[in-house]
Amino acid sequence: MKKKMSLVLLLVTTIWSANAQPKKMPPQKMKKEQIKAEKIAFITKELQLTPEEAQRFWPVYNEYEAKQEAIHQEHRQLMKQKRENQEPTDKEAEEMLNKYLSLKQQELDIEKEYIEKFKQVLPVKKVGKLMEAEHKFKKELLKRIKEQHRQGPPRERMH
Repeated sequence: MKKKMSLVLLLVTTIWSANAQPKKMPPQKMKKEQIKAEKIAFITKELQLTPEEAQRFWPVYNEYEAKQEAIHQEHRQLMKQKRENQEPTDKEAEEMLNKYLSLKQQELDIEKEYIEKFKQVLPVKKVGKLMEAEHKFKKELLKRIKEQHRQGPPRERMH
């Protein structure tokens, strides 16, 4: 119980310090760091990670996320290219489709690779829960973003 309290205290401190970043940091970066801290707390809670498991798991997970983020960045660039070129030639359209499929395959390959790595540091049941927790976190985050978007900026809201 004492270990769990220590872990919870550590996570709360991490989240609090992420929220207490200097105001010089761009708002988007602050939001990104806050979301990351919330995700860490969420996954830790959902998987019920022990301090020892967390110590082994998070470095591997951070590697996984970095690789996935690189793929997502390439995907965003591809979508930007598609928006900028509304009337591609057949050859350009074929290249974009092939790039899209290649990125999807890379995502899948990374996921397969890291599921094996996660199984080396966590019980297999917790690895299964990880996939569910990630999906649940994304769903909750999208729900919050939609609510904020619907409400508009604070000064536009009616009180």
